[in-house]
Amino acid sequence: MAAARGPVICLGAAVVDLVFQLDVIPREPNKILAKSRTRRNGGPAGTGAVACSRLGIRAAFWGNVGNDADGIQTREALARHGVDISGLAMVEDAQTVLAVVMVDRLGERLIVAHGADLFERPAGKLPLDRLQGAGAVLADSAWIEGSLAILEAARGLGVPSVFDGEDSRGGDRLLQLSQLATYPILSEGAFAKLAGGAAPDRTSLEGLSTRIGRDLGVTLGEKGSVWWIGGEFLYVPAIQVTCRDTTGAGDVFHGAFAGGLTEGMPIERAIRFATAAAGLKCQAGNGWDGMPDRQAVEQAMRLIG
Repeated sequence: MAAARGPVICLGAAVVDLVFQLDVIPREPNKILAKSRTRRNGGPAGTGAVACSRLGIRAAFWGNVGNDADGIQTREALARHGVDISGLAMVEDAQTVLAVVMVDRLGERLIVAHGADLFERPAGKLPLDRLQGAGAVLADSAWIEGSLAILEAARGLGVPSVFDGEDSRGGDRLLQLSQLATYPILSEGAFAKLAGGAAPDRTSLEGLSTRIGRDLGVTLGEKGSVWWIGGEFLYVPAIQVTCRDTTGAGDVFHGAFAGGLTEGMPIERAIRFATAAAGLKCQAGNGWDGMPDRQAVEQAMRLIG
């Protein structure tokens, strides 16, 4: 393993998940009983940071939680998993984001979150001077102003960066954020928004890459991911696992990919590293406590075609 230059700084959301296990996620108004209920932690940036730490890669979380019981618990959970929380702010007049997560017997999930006003804060107090020693930056779509600030600063310093682009937030800023990041990695929905509704194939990936001036990737869930890297199309399949819960798998993917950049991995190896980590997370479920370790990920990488 190559020596890391510095930590992966993960900026964005860390939330509390209230997870209900169901046989089937309802598609129409109904009353149903959950098979189990679990309280966990989640959020793209928070999960990415914990994934890095579990993989033996130093990670820091920058973002906002409320100064409430959920915020205190989230801060303690990040620290317990070895994440540097010196960039975490506890906001007095806000509630920590709470998400209700319904997971069906196949591991698919539906998420409803409350408290997104926490991410409407300005980015003026970010400790951007610390980026000089960072190995990589990971910014999600939750806190737009913070992500714009950290990606722009990272670009100016030559620190590699990853943008976790979701279609649920970001709006008109998706394009700007994608242009700032070294590697924008988009959901299918976010890609469609930026590519005029196109599905991610060789032609549309090349077109969007040319438009934003960046290599890029699109995650496809159980189908893996597609990329336009160095003028070439690349498809990387997912590893085949028995899926317990897909919640957080994409966040683990982004965190592990950023961790691979920090360690100086070639891009294709970083993608496969992230793919294996995400697949093992689906297999384990169990929130932040279900993160795969380095040995398991290295072994699983051999299963990727």
